[in-house]
Amino acid sequence: MLARRALATYDPTGNRGIILLPPRQKVTMIVPPVPSLARSFATSRPTQTLRIPFAGVYWLFQPPHSRPPQTSVTVRGIPTQTTFRSNDSRPLLMEARQHLGATIDLSCCAEIQIEADNADENSRYLSLELILWDGTQTPERRLPLGSIRFGERAPPIPGIPTPIKKEIFRYPIPPGAALRRFDSYSVRFHRPALVSRRSAQIAITTFVLVPRRF
Repeated sequence: MLARRALATYDPTGNRGIILLPPRQKVTMIVPPVPSLARSFATSRPTQTLRIPFAGVYWLFQPPHSRPPQTSVTVRGIPTQTTFRSNDSRPLLMEARQHLGATIDLSCCAEIQIEADNADENSRYLSLELILWDGTQTPERRLPLGSIRFGERAPPIPGIPTPIKKEIFRYPIPPGAALRRFDSYSVRFHRPALVSRRSAQIAITTFVLVPRRF
């Protein structure tokens, strides 16, 4: 298994939040647009699993804010290769967000999976919460699908970078869910106080829609 690169560390001194964008692509990749991929989940009964690569952003901010404020800094990077630390005693909240570019009928899905790269030596303390959002409503409506904890992993070896571990999290769609459709999602990284002042070295890689077997 390949080890991750050495971490670059950023200290958000004097700023109230950070927006982490994906790195610029050096090579142009031609892929079908997300709306085309998701159309079958919006208008018909899909029969195949749909995998949508993560192309969203990461928010890092501190309470009492619920999102990065206007004074936030925008940088590019990957959470598995970049570390952010709080410059005071408050926790550093972290959230991944992606708009799907299409409205998806929730009744078509039996479950949703989140795939992630885990390079965090403290991941046994972490959990991921998945929330679906319907931006066509005013105010925007949401459906939390619960939090799932990471499993145990081998303890870190001093002087050796923590290897990246592929993780899959499965979120069943509850019967009679109040949300009928969604067009974006967010993943919240929940961490206890002892590791809450440092960003999680977890990168979301894929959002997976598993069709319901009617």
